[in-house]
Amino acid sequence: MGDATITFGELGINKITHPVKLTNDKGTTSIRTDWNSPYIAGAIIDGVESGNHAAVSGNHGTSGGDGFATANTRSTEVKVDDRLISNSYSGLAKKIEVTIVNEVTLKENINLTNGVRNSVDFIETTVYVIEHNHMRIKDVSLEALTPMYITTYMGPQFTREYNDKMYFTYDEVQSLVYTNTGTRINSGTKSESPNMTRATMMNDNKELLHVYVDKDYGIGYDHIGDNGVPAYMRENYAKFYYHLIKVGQTLSFNAGDINSYRGGYIFSKDSGENAYVTRFVEEGVKKAFIDFKSVATENIEYSSIEESQNVTGNGTSLTASTNNAYAKVVI
Repeated sequence: MGDATITFGELGINKITHPVKLTNDKGTTSIRTDWNSPYIAGAIIDGVESGNHAAVSGNHGTSGGDGFATANTRSTEVKVDDRLISNSYSGLAKKIEVTIVNEVTLKENINLTNGVRNSVDFIETTVYVIEHNHMRIKDVSLEALTPMYITTYMGPQFTREYNDKMYFTYDEVQSLVYTNTGTRINSGTKSESPNMTRATMMNDNKELLHVYVDKDYGIGYDHIGDNGVPAYMRENYAKFYYHLIKVGQTLSFNAGDINSYRGGYIFSKDSGENAYVTRFVEEGVKKAFIDFKSVATENIEYSSIEESQNVTGNGTSLTASTNNAYAKVVI
């Protein structure tokens, strides 16, 4: 990808196609848990939620990461620069698209003695688009084959490779850079920080990871209560979570219903002097995030400003008027 390398393979008890290895300047780490999270899901029977919801898909079997499989990959399709490939490809690419189709069974429809799955209850289709420094979750769609509900979905997650500090983009309440001391680090709530759509983690090697969601696409923030915290780093240097469905905001499906979301991951070295500057490619266009945490000017040449909060510029530099400002520019 550029500043990081991601290897796909079979993950855990379900053996679904998933990132299984990450390499950055600090070294190589095996990924032993899910980035796109499992679903706390259950059946709807005669119009009533069963109450037997449990984690399925991702790295979750019928007993945490063990027990019997709750999902399997039906197909994995890879395109290189929009051309479908078969079993091998060698060469440089500008863009790789990976489409993964998983079949998922609710725990209550699995025989817990022998592991037989008595039904496939929903189809999970994930489309990744990989460009320089950028692994975009173009779409995650769930199609219910039987009536079902989801009580909790942790959305895009991340493991421990970037857990020294973090900040939340244009979070009007949590506006600082927070050092990870092992205590939980929360974003503002949905009502406090409605424009927060990106969380940034960094390691002690000046490498950054942005995790973002599109709150205006698909389910977006519709299943988070006003007082719910969308994004947070768990205590004890554990995983990062970007919730999209929280307890009390259940998402229900009739058979045939489809619900979606999108987001992504950006891995980049920080090239800024007075702001955090990360460079990546999005849909074939070179772009950069410039994140200010103080009133300052950052010298950077760019052709246009795509998004900004409290930032002005002249094509060769950007200036923040507050200590919580950012811009997304085309370079």
